[in-house]
Amino acid sequence: MRRKKHYLFLFILLFTDFFLNAQGTPQIVDVQQLPFSVNFISDAVVMGNFCYIKTVRPFYLIKVDLLTKEVIWQQPNSYTGSAGYSLVKTPDGNLCYSDGPSIVKITPNGDICWTRDLSSYSSFISISNRSDNFLTCYSNYSDLILLNYENGAILGSWAIPAGGDHLGLHFAVASSDSIFYCFDNTSHGTTSNTAIKLTKVQINTVAEVIWSFEVPNLAEPVGLVDDDIIYFGGIQLDPWVNSLLYQIEDRGDNYHLISTTDMAGPDITAYIRHILLNNHQLLISCAVLLGDDPNGEDGGITIRECHS
Repeated sequence: MRRKKHYLFLFILLFTDFFLNAQGTPQIVDVQQLPFSVNFISDAVVMGNFCYIKTVRPFYLIKVDLLTKEVIWQQPNSYTGSAGYSLVKTPDGNLCYSDGPSIVKITPNGDICWTRDLSSYSSFISISNRSDNFLTCYSNYSDLILLNYENGAILGSWAIPAGGDHLGLHFAVASSDSIFYCFDNTSHGTTSNTAIKLTKVQINTVAEVIWSFEVPNLAEPVGLVDDDIIYFGGIQLDPWVNSLLYQIEDRGDNYHLISTTDMAGPDITAYIRHILLNNHQLLISCAVLLGDDPNGEDGGITIRECHS
């Protein structure tokens, strides 16, 4: 229990620090204010002086006052989407979150505005609010669905030929001119049994793949898009369990790999949980295991750290 609480505290400290630095002195939430221990945090969103936290095992959505450290409300949800892509702010100041195969929009008070059942597409949906015109939803079967923020109406849906593993992690990010970047975990890559794949797709009447970038022997994709630069990474499966982060430039009909960064160092195992962007600078949240062996099992201590 103590280890889980410590893990949660560090997460909240980093994320409140990041979001509030531009507004004034960071307010740190004390983990003791939460009524239970959790396995890990899927998402955290800050709106004003409140932080909305989505937890895993148990699955809860929690509203915390960053000034008083009080838990305002908490409500259960069934499942989560890909970490970092299951809870978002909406352009009208509300929140959307994925709850298994459904998307739910709520007010800051936790009142439900609408619920959209997408079980005909998937049992697992991730979401992104990169576009102000629609909510981007992406299923674990690589279906792209766009929803109206106001009423949850389906604006369009397309099957993406990304070749994803329906048991893996998936998310999609909207860009301009009907361009989407799809991040997939694939169980049958072209060069290995397990891989992560980044696919650039243009939507017309059908989904057209412009290019794709696949990395073998990696799992659990993370990433974000910053104009023409995409950051893309995953966890190495063998021999080390570290995260590799790729910086990729989109050149229209093709791409250019700018750099590859190993997020760990000697005797350290690290993997990326979230990537955030602020004024074209990265804030990366890593889970770190300290130890002498490749999997960090000697130390077995889970912490969080930031990388600029």
